[in-house]
Amino acid sequence: MATSALLFEHRNPYGRDGSDQMSGVINSYRVATAFIPDRDASNDVFLRAVNIQTTVSYVASGLAKAISHTWRSGRALEMVLETDMYGHTPAAKFFVRHPRLSRLLTWSTIAWESGYPLIYFLPRPLTHLALLGVKVFHLGIAVTMGLPRFLWGFSGAHSAVEYVLDHRGGRT
Repeated sequence: MATSALLFEHRNPYGRDGSDQMSGVINSYRVATAFIPDRDASNDVFLRAVNIQTTVSYVASGLAKAISHTWRSGRALEMVLETDMYGHTPAAKFFVRHPRLSRLLTWSTIAWESGYPLIYFLPRPLTHLALLGVKVFHLGIAVTMGLPRFLWGFSGAHSAVEYVLDHRGGRT
């Protein structure tokens, strides 16, 4: 997988999406933790590292959006969907016709990404719903922006989040 990613970077000079970066980080963590002789300890360190990276990725993305005038204006969603690279004409037209919904979804994205660490304080049944909501978000990106890698790259990391949530404070 690492070789494939490196070859892709060589062939494609453009920036990679967050899902590509997340997949690369996960692969790197697995390689690094593979050198831990105890398999259980190796898996534990790997899953905890992926969990931390997942949290950092969501929070950093949310905070970057929060300081962006375009995101704070509530127009970011429709503007992204109007681009050539990520455009999805029917979705872009829909959100232009429904600016309140566009603003709501734009601000909801800022809120949930920035507030992602709150998941660690929720009762366990609610964490399942929260992660399901995040998966629906990534599915929406996959469908509207033509980026299915977002669904797999980030949702794949949710197993590590589940692992940490199951092992927090002795609760299972």
